[in-house]
Amino acid sequence: QAERHQEVNLGVCQEQHAQNVQIAYALYEWQRDYDARMARKEELRDIWDQKTEQTSTLLVLNTLMFGCAFGVLIEGMPPESAHPGWIVAFAFCLATSFVLLFVSII
Repeated sequence: QAERHQEVNLGVCQEQHAQNVQIAYALYEWQRDYDARMARKEELRDIWDQKTEQTSTLLVLNTLMFGCAFGVLIEGMPPESAHPGWIVAFAFCLATSFVLLFVSII
């Protein structure tokens, strides 16, 4: 009878061990999937933060650029009596500065 009791006990232990292995594997898969989802969310959050920062920087640069442009156009034009070569040089430098500012934003 003791041997029978030992066999039953061994069978129960083996069943419990098999169940524990199944549960541990299921928890492992769940944790792995959860970690993958969290990593993906963090990656998307980082991308979103980067795009937000880039948009903010572009907004500041555009505001600065257009503020300077209107300041130059309203107050900084050379007199009409200036030599035409100076007016062309001024227009060229002004156009180049705005083109380079646009290129730096891109």
